[in-house]
Amino acid sequence: MLQGRRRIARKNEERLCSCFGGSDGRGRGHGQPCLLSKSEVAGGGATAQAEAKAEFYSLVPAPEIAATAAMLLDAETGQVLFSMNPDERLAPASITKVMTMLIVMERVDEGKISLDDTVVVSREASMMGGSQVYLKEKEQASVEDLMAATAIRSANDASYALAEVVSGTADALSNS
Repeated sequence: MLQGRRRIARKNEERLCSCFGGSDGRGRGHGQPCLLSKSEVAGGGATAQAEAKAEFYSLVPAPEIAATAAMLLDAETGQVLFSMNPDERLAPASITKVMTMLIVMERVDEGKISLDDTVVVSREASMMGGSQVYLKEKEQASVEDLMAATAIRSANDASYALAEVVSGTADALSNS
């Protein structure tokens, strides 16, 4: 079974499964890297499946990624399928937004603000560029909605509005 996949990978330069979709009924024929189906590993257990995936992916060339570091894990087994500079220490993206959200939650825990509080968006917050949810000046939103926009959409305008709520101005937040 695995030797057949190895032959497929060698014959097909793109290393994509296109031959299992035929009349033999052995696969999905989806044109993507083909993992073992449940029937193919029946009785073999998770270890056999993990070994099969590792062997198959060892035949696939590493992707070219324009990043300083990256890691791809198999969700079922936790096995590392690809890594590039995995031990390099990097600051997480949007650290200022994460810190703003932390300070907001600290104020919520202290009882100084509530997630249900209504925030009126300032002109400054509405004019933020980059990643945003396009808040309008004088628009009203709850602290909870602004937190969601900051966390999910990495919204600069929502983060700025939150900074104003907890510190009066965004600049004052950095002194908190």
